[in-house]
Amino acid sequence: MAARKLTARFEVYARTRRQPAFPIRIEVLLDFLCQYVNDNGGSAKSVNKVAYAIKKHCEIHRLGWLDTADNALLERSVKHLMFVDEIPSEQKQPLGYSLLVEVTKNLNSYSRRDIRLKAMFWVSYEGALRSDELLGGRCLQDINWSEDYTKFTLSLKRTKTHRKGPPLQISYTDNAIIGGPSAVKFLREYFDAYALWTQPKQSLLFPSPHITANPKSMSTAWFRLQVKRSVSDIGLDPSQYSSHSFRAGLATDMFRSDVPLQTVQWAGRWRSICALLYYRDNVDRQLKVQAAITHVRQAHTTPGIHSDLHL
Repeated sequence: MAARKLTARFEVYARTRRQPAFPIRIEVLLDFLCQYVNDNGGSAKSVNKVAYAIKKHCEIHRLGWLDTADNALLERSVKHLMFVDEIPSEQKQPLGYSLLVEVTKNLNSYSRRDIRLKAMFWVSYEGALRSDELLGGRCLQDINWSEDYTKFTLSLKRTKTHRKGPPLQISYTDNAIIGGPSAVKFLREYFDAYALWTQPKQSLLFPSPHITANPKSMSTAWFRLQVKRSVSDIGLDPSQYSSHSFRAGLATDMFRSDVPLQTVQWAGRWRSICALLYYRDNVDRQLKVQAAITHVRQAHTTPGIHSDLHL
């Protein structure tokens, strides 16, 4: 849908220039990308996605695309637009364990709606789930409970980064040792409140709250709104949080606890060190850097021997 809208926007722009949109002409495309950046207040964060969407449209519909030289010019121009972009990325704040506990306390334990939200919030956090991984057609059959109901696995057939091969299995365990909140606890309560234990396995795990003849999975927009309302209720700025805050929250909590990067990558299914982008506690990062520098200084200081570094 987004790709079609971008292509339609390009076609409208070409008409205003009294130029045909297709086959693609490099001058028209570059002017459109510059106009797109201007319309976004100078932000070029998604300009490469715009160019890619138009290219894919041309490939799918067998429309003329750029030759090798013009395509190289396009790539250089896109990189330049992104390089000179001085507008910082708007990363959402992490919704980690401590804040999630406060959010949970503020929800009504006797409200079926709030019971559902608690399950969704904690399953998202402990699984470092993207919205589509939580909501994208998830069915009851995707949840596999242990015999004593102290564990479950969430099966993900396809995700943003997992397109083929066997389904991913995300494991969840109860907080039995120290007690307290956990995804297992709240998902059990959700199954009880909505009598899901006896429902057909093909039933949606989190259906839309709007009753229809053909139930659909809950929308990411509705879920995002619930996240913003919930953090607002405990005094936080809702504009700084979204459904992606759970994913950043688990990564940040793990980094704070000095969990190895490799383990964080496994937890969030990151294939590269881009997991570091989800470490969103600048104060903690700086403290760790200073502590590391202090450790290096101590390791290179021998009692009784003065260093020449100050000379």
